[in-house]
Amino acid sequence: MNHADREAILFTSNVGGSSYDIWLYQPLTGQTIKLTQDLGEEFSIPYWSPDVRNFAFIGKKNIVYVFNLNSRAWAQIDQIYPYTLLSWSPDSLYLCYVKNGRIVVYNINSQRFDRSRRSHRCPVVSFRRGSPVCSSR
Repeated sequence: MNHADREAILFTSNVGGSSYDIWLYQPLTGQTIKLTQDLGEEFSIPYWSPDVRNFAFIGKKNIVYVFNLNSRAWAQIDQIYPYTLLSWSPDSLYLCYVKNGRIVVYNINSQRFDRSRRSHRCPVVSFRRGSPVCSSR
């Protein structure tokens, strides 16, 4: 990855009325690059990994994609509801989201899932004086 890739903006567009795709804009050079081909949707939001090597988005048929900027390769990870929020771990190794009320953690290196049994609404519940208390432990 070069310096210009680190100073870039990802966005979704259907330029010319064609299919929605993910694009990369480099403000330092003014260059705009189409990164995907007919994979995006109107609701697709690209999420940068903290190390800026990958991004993830929900695309066609609600499939979660992870795209590697170095190799320009992409992987289909899962199928989830559109507008589901995606989140990266600080070390950029894990992509997290909620599916069917469970937290899903995907390791991009091992390509394995860890589906938590905790609910996304209230990960840990305890009761204090008869009232439920939610905790992120």
